[in-house]
Amino acid sequence: MSGAHLHPLHTAPPGGPVTSPARRHVTWARWRRPLVDRSPWKYRDCAAGTEPLVVYPAQGVSRTSKLFMYGSVYLGINGAFAGLIANSLFRRILHVTQARLTSSLPMAVLPFLTTVAMYSGVVSQPLLQGDMNCSVCTVIRGGLIGSIVGGLYPIILALPINGGLAARYQTSPLPTQGNVMRFWMKVSEPVLRKMSFVLILQGMFGAYISSRHFTIYEKMLHLPPADPQTDEFTQ
Repeated sequence: MSGAHLHPLHTAPPGGPVTSPARRHVTWARWRRPLVDRSPWKYRDCAAGTEPLVVYPAQGVSRTSKLFMYGSVYLGINGAFAGLIANSLFRRILHVTQARLTSSLPMAVLPFLTTVAMYSGVVSQPLLQGDMNCSVCTVIRGGLIGSIVGGLYPIILALPINGGLAARYQTSPLPTQGNVMRFWMKVSEPVLRKMSFVLILQGMFGAYISSRHFTIYEKMLHLPPADPQTDEFTQ
């Protein structure tokens, strides 16, 4: 992407053209700068005899920054809710009424941590390091993490947890040999059917978050070179 074809949103300041080399490594010092529409540019003299510093509009800065920092957390929270729903469905099918907290705690914590870690490692970090410049790839990765890690993984995790509780408290007759696989497939079928909407919703939400992150990443590429005085002023 060359500077001659920049979107009007990325209009260069009067001090000089904006450079945007391909696959630029985006540092934290750069992305912490306000990510908003800076056209038209506004200036203010800080002191007599000093060059004007850029004053960015404050509207939308906090919201954009929080979305980039906490987008994976939002997806992880949805994964935790999916785990609690799957846990409740398996408990009803297997008639498990004991150890409610014991089964609910890992079903909320593990999907949350796994989803946040996977999204950060597969989407957020590659964007910040400049290793992924494809918007379609970013959206696909986010959608897959949302549906598989944030939706399907909690269902798979709830099966052995509640199966072990059912065997321990003998709430349902469990096969010991022969048709074990068929039994668990039959138990999981209604859960998968009821959780299908959650899987689709998680996939759509993951795709949305990743698309927003890629948009923010493109804006970061068009930020002017970091200036210590400007960074100190904007903070």
